[in-house]
Order: sequence, then structure tokens, then C-alpha cells
Amino acid sequence: MTIEVPCCQGLLEIAKQAREQAERNIPIKHIIVGIKGDVLKEDWV
Repeated sequence: MTIEVPCCQGLLEIAKQAREQAERNIPIKHIIVGIKGDVLKEDWV
């Protein structure tokens, strides 16, 4: 889960890198939350 601001996008990349290093396929659901607390987007990556 990240906030819509650009600085949070690095967290998704860290999660993707961790999945690549894991010995299993781990599903990642990316949820983007707006600055007012509303869910803007949900995607499986």
C-alpha cells in the first residue's frame, strides 16, 4: 500500500525485488491511497 505521492513508489520496487529473491512466487497487491484517505487504485503486480 502506498500513498499517491511519488516518493512512495520506491516501496513497490522494493517489494518486487524481494519477490524476485524469494524461493516462491509471492503475489503482490498494490493499493494506492489518495492524500484524503480514499483508495484510488488496486492492482495485482
